[in-house]
Amino acid sequence: FEHAEDKAEEQRLFYVGITRAKDLLFLTRAARRRLFGEMRERAPSPYLQRLNESLLDRQKHDAKRKARQMELEL
Repeated sequence: FEHAEDKAEEQRLFYVGITRAKDLLFLTRAARRRLFGEMRERAPSPYLQRLNESLLDRQKHDAKRKARQMELEL
């Protein structure tokens, strides 16, 4: 579990990161992550829910699917 100080620091770093963008900001996340040798599903950061939806251009990217399509096109 996170301590209140850790959560406040995470929120501060998120704010600092997004306010430094000049023209565009790309936010990415890992849908799955290896932790202690085990692959685990990861939820999006709760801070993403606070962003104004009208500012977002959501794009889902599937790198494996894109790589397979490239192979087939070659």
